[in-house]
Amino acid sequence: MPFPVDLHTHTNASDGSDSPAELAAAARDAGLSVLGLTDHDTVDAIAETAEECRRLGIAFIPGVEISTSIRVGESENTPSRLPIHLLGYGIDTSNGPLVDTLASHARARSVRMGQMIERCNQVIERDTGRREAISASRVLDIAGKGSIGRPHLAKALIESGYATSIDDVFERYIGRGKPAYVKRAPVDTVEMITLVREAGGAPVLAHPDEYGTLDHLLPVLRRAGLVGMEVWYGEYDDATVNRLLRLAEQHDLVPTGGSDYHGRSVKPSRTLGMTPVPLTSVVALEAAIEAIRAEAR
Repeated sequence: MPFPVDLHTHTNASDGSDSPAELAAAARDAGLSVLGLTDHDTVDAIAETAEECRRLGIAFIPGVEISTSIRVGESENTPSRLPIHLLGYGIDTSNGPLVDTLASHARARSVRMGQMIERCNQVIERDTGRREAISASRVLDIAGKGSIGRPHLAKALIESGYATSIDDVFERYIGRGKPAYVKRAPVDTVEMITLVREAGGAPVLAHPDEYGTLDHLLPVLRRAGLVGMEVWYGEYDDATVNRLLRLAEQHDLVPTGGSDYHGRSVKPSRTLGMTPVPLTSVVALEAAIEAIRAEAR
C-alpha cells in the first residue's frame, strides 16, 4: 500500500510523462495526502498542479530541482566539480532572479541536448553506417513544452530502434561517462542555495547517496544554508535510509523524501507513494520554509 507523502515528483513540464492534471489524479489514486512537485529547472507546472491538488483535496508543496555542481578538489590544476541536484521547496515562483536563472538553465539544456544528439548520431554512424539517425526536431517534439532532458533523447532512440529501454540508452549512449554524454555547464551549488533561500524556499539535497562520502560535503552545504536532505528516496534500502537519517540528525537537517516519480513510461519502477516519508517530515519542512520567509521580512 502506498504511503501518504511524496515530495519528489515530475511532470511533462520537465522530463516526466504526466501532465499536471494527470499527476494530481495519480496522486489521488495512490492515496497521497501531500504532494511535492520538483520539476527540473522549471516552475511552469506549479500553478496548474497546485490548482488540481486543491480541487482534489491534496496538500501541495511547490518545488524545483536544480542541476548544480560544487568544487571538490584539483586535478591537473583544473578544478574538479561534483554534480549535485538541489531541491528548493516553498519557492516564490514569481521571484525574478529565480525565474531568470531557470530560464538561463533551460537555454543551456537546449545547447547541451544539441551536442548530445550530434554525438549519438556519430556513434550510430560508426556502428551502423546510418547518418543523422536522430533528428533534433523529433527530440523537441517528444519534449513538447517541457524543459528538455536526456529522457526525451532516450525515447527518440528507442522509437528509432537503437535501444530497447531508457536504461539501455543511458548505459550505451548518454549516461555519465558514455560516448554521447556531455557535461553540464557549471552552476554553483552554494550560489543556488542562496538563490532558493532568497526566493523564500528551503534548499534540500536530493538523492544524497549518489555523491559518495558526505562527511565533507554536508558541513559545507549546511554553512551555505542547506536545511534538508532526502533520506527516504526511490529504492533506497533500510540500511541506506538509516545511515542517511543519522547524518541528517547529526547535521541538523530536515529529513525529507519521495519517489522521484517521472511517470510510468519513463521510470516504471518509481511509483507515487513508494517511499515511507512521515508526516512529521512535512511539518518540519514547512517550519523551515516559514523560518526562511520570516528572515526576509
